[in-house]
Amino acid sequence: MKNDFNEKVKLIKQAIELEVTQDDLQGLQGKLLRCVTLFSLSSEMCARATVDLRNAELIVLKEFGTGTGATAMIKARTGEEQGKLELADRLNAGLTHTIESLRTMISLKKDEMKTTYNV
Repeated sequence: MKNDFNEKVKLIKQAIELEVTQDDLQGLQGKLLRCVTLFSLSSEMCARATVDLRNAELIVLKEFGTGTGATAMIKARTGEEQGKLELADRLNAGLTHTIESLRTMISLKKDEMKTTYNV
């Protein structure tokens, strides 16, 4: 399951990091389409990571109870799950910002084309 998560991370990072010039309308649209397509995958990763973290927390609570050291023990024992959730959340935010930026650049490029070519 960890490899599956890492593969998804790799796909999303590649989409975000894909270099496209501002003048390449088709490239911008292609990157936008790829990012929008991966957005649902990113959202799923966030949801799955949240469930995994909650399940790990429950396991620790069952094992150690709710005493004074429970919070510290939960943090210590669920570090991997917390890291996955944080990474999934950051990728989701990265996709959101990339999508909004691409939409803006595409709109500006289309406006520029209308002005230049009187379309």
